[in-house]
Amino acid sequence: MWGTVPRQALTLASVPVRLGVRLDRRLPEPVELAAYHAVAEALANSAKHAQATAIDVDVQASEDELRVCVRTVVRRLSNREERPPCR
Repeated sequence: MWGTVPRQALTLASVPVRLGVRLDRRLPEPVELAAYHAVAEALANSAKHAQATAIDVDVQASEDELRVCVRTVVRRLSNREERPPCR
């Protein structure tokens, strides 16, 4: 799923998106779909409300956990981009 479907979600955003995926196997379909919809919503919100200049999406899975981090990158008055840490 992270090979083709996320590209569809990435086109929802009107700003550049960097996608980092660290998975060693396919996830159960309900988990993949939930993650897809969460990322799509986060991209839309970041592009619409946060005045993002870019968006970073990182996805990683362990044996019992899926972690999805969406960071909105903004350009400040100093013309420097700021990337908040993923928690």
